Formats: sequence, C-alpha cells, structure tokens
Amino acid sequence: MIMTKQTWSVIFAPKCLKKFKKMDKHIQKKISKYIDERVLPDPHNLAEPLSDDLVGFHRFRFANYRLICKIEENELTVLLVKIDHRSTVYKAH
Repeated sequence: MIMTKQTWSVIFAPKCLKKFKKMDKHIQKKISKYIDERVLPDPHNLAEPLSDDLVGFHRFRFANYRLICKIEENELTVLLVKIDHRSTVYKAH
C-alpha cells in the first residue's frame, strides 16, 4: 500500500483578499510566511475555535492581527474570511 501525504491549501474569501491587498507590503509578507510555515503544515495545531456568532470558525493569532477562517476538512482547505487588527476583527462592519 502506498500512502501519500495530503497537503492543505489556503483560499482567501474575496473581501478578505481585498483587505489583505490593502495592507502594508511588509505585513503581507509576514502574514504569508506565517501561513506557509505555521498554518499549512497542520491548521489544527494553532487554530482556536470561536464561539457565539462565529461557531464553526477558527482564529489564528499573528502579532496584533487575527486571521478568521473556516477549516474545511473534506477539501483540506483553510478558507480565510477575515484578516484584521485584533482590536477590530470581531466587530461587525
């Protein structure tokens, strides 16, 4: 039997991608590196489940930023739905 290692991928929701592209290039690079090195190998390792209105979503902490995502097990996908400063990420816009 041959077993292949399955890999995770990250998809940005349209609004999340728009916000990400407006961020400072230096922050974009740091967040991208964090995703590649810390999130993709095993999203469950650092993901914290959210509650209340965000049940079913998880968050990753990176410096003063929060990455809100939905982990889709069947597709091995992390769907990023929001990236923002920790002071505003949970507020409805």
